[in-house]
Amino acid sequence: MDSPEEFSDLGSMAVAIAESGMEELYFFRLTLSKNLDDGLTKKNGVHYVNESTMTPKITGTTKGAEVIRLACNTLKGSRDRLKCQTSGDIRAAATREKNEIRVLLARTNSTSQPQIEVTLPLSPKGSLVTWEYVTGDSFGNSEILSQEASGGKIKVDLPSHSVGLLSVRPISATHPDVQTTTSLLSTKNERCLTGGKDLDQAFFRFPSDLAKKSATVFLHLQGKYAGTEPIPLHVYALRKESPGRETFFFRRKEMDGLSGLTISGLGTDLDWVGGFTFASSQTEVWIEITEFMSRHTASAPSLIVTRDIRQWGEVPNPEPVEWTSAEIVSYPR
Repeated sequence: MDSPEEFSDLGSMAVAIAESGMEELYFFRLTLSKNLDDGLTKKNGVHYVNESTMTPKITGTTKGAEVIRLACNTLKGSRDRLKCQTSGDIRAAATREKNEIRVLLARTNSTSQPQIEVTLPLSPKGSLVTWEYVTGDSFGNSEILSQEASGGKIKVDLPSHSVGLLSVRPISATHPDVQTTTSLLSTKNERCLTGGKDLDQAFFRFPSDLAKKSATVFLHLQGKYAGTEPIPLHVYALRKESPGRETFFFRRKEMDGLSGLTISGLGTDLDWVGGFTFASSQTEVWIEITEFMSRHTASAPSLIVTRDIRQWGEVPNPEPVEWTSAEIVSYPR
């Protein structure tokens, strides 16, 4: 589910499911098996089966999983479904809960003109408008769009074989709350790096007075990267408040050259936060961490950004990402 043709089809299927009015839906991985002795089928529901290739050994999120996350953000809960009209090879599903609108868009064809225009049922003025997408070489990146949309119309880029989520959420303040990291560390002591030939890890500690209130929250990172291809990265959070020292205390796991995480203690010492990609053309990235922050109980979040070996036999790019700043940006609701 990492190929654009397959994960964009999955997004199109999610739109079709939304249009059907189905009340419950579960996503899970299936492996092929024979039917029962009485002729009944072992499994039912929506299946996506590829028998032409072996199932790859993947440690980390596939782009298909990222598409499911966007679909769940659109369809979860008892949201009202809105009627959509689209043209060409674009499928769309829109939901509304109070004044919050989410639009899931899937393009299953190739195009040389990625920009599309979305007309909303209400003006986005006074709201936080974001666009998050999954393409052949990127995932987990959010864009904060201008609120000044003419007649409720917003333009976004939906490239070939991609899936995107447009979100419009009310906010109670014009300016967001910004908390800058108190520590910017990594396994490479003299620089704050993630990835590279040594699979370095970066560590960000934030102030203990970070306010706990209803908000849409982003991790905003600035950095530079010289690799030829976008680098996939994972974000984890320490379950307990980190020691107040200015050295990287969290030990990286020794890798055996195969697939696997570069961290230890997932589910005991660390929680999964999310994943994203970073390209050489970027100088910054916005990663939405709202759901994580709503569950986080510690007063000061401490985050680790890693370059895990996501697939069997994968050779990481020798170029690391060097981070220059990190902050948590909250838009109060």
